[in-house]
Amino acid sequence: MSYFWGALDRSHVVSIKDHAGQLIVTANVDLILSYLRKSTKVRKLWIDVLCIDQEDAVEKAVQVQKLDEIYREAAKVHVWLGAAVPTLNMEAVFTYLRQLAMMDEACDGVQGPRSPNLGLHNFLLVKDIHLMLSLPWF
Repeated sequence: MSYFWGALDRSHVVSIKDHAGQLIVTANVDLILSYLRKSTKVRKLWIDVLCIDQEDAVEKAVQVQKLDEIYREAAKVHVWLGAAVPTLNMEAVFTYLRQLAMMDEACDGVQGPRSPNLGLHNFLLVKDIHLMLSLPWF
């Protein structure tokens, strides 16, 4: 899980099945867990603030060096940009970005414009891209 940390004060209690005791997490981690929670299925999540001892600078330094491998080997990676923004059409933004990335790969080594005509002239898409890039994660 890659996410925007938000406020660093730990004030939310989280219980983890088969884990002794409870963990105190930030409001943002608590919100992430509530969004990803499955009531009918066990989920295994790797969230750095939970899996790395944040008080141990040596452990953090070692684990940060392994992040590339962790994300590369993951079956699925979730990116948390924050709570939903009702006016933001994230699906349209990511559809445009995926198509832009595919066009960039297809045009590798070709000179000229690489921006697909996918509706960037559309005011709402431009507004949504700007809104997404204004989120604290960016």
